[in-house]
Amino acid sequence: MSEQILQASKTHTVSTLTSIPLTLKIIGSELRWAIVRFLRSLEIRQMEKRLNAEYQKLGKLSASKSKDDSVEAELCQKQIDFLEKELLFLKQELTDLRMDLINKRCRKWGLEASGPDADTQNSQNPSS
Repeated sequence: MSEQILQASKTHTVSTLTSIPLTLKIIGSELRWAIVRFLRSLEIRQMEKRLNAEYQKLGKLSASKSKDDSVEAELCQKQIDFLEKELLFLKQELTDLRMDLINKRCRKWGLEASGPDADTQNSQNPSS
């Protein structure tokens, strides 16, 4: 364990003059990520509200038992299916975007990803 720490400290030795600009770059990148995440989270929350409204509408239509409402209920069910798929896609896209941002940051700034997560990322994505 101590050998790993010693080896990691040798490979990541950075002078103070190079660490300050790198720190500022990381802070700027994280601020951009926070804005993107906030906007995407707003979009996801709005879609979840729309999904809940569709569920309420479907519940009301199924309670009425009218023949005209059966067509509308079918359309409502299709809308629910679409919104559920879209929500899953957006959440996965947000996770993928974060990982992509981190990998691009490491490549661009000449950083090596270290730690247990980096080993699994490198084994899953050999191109990085």
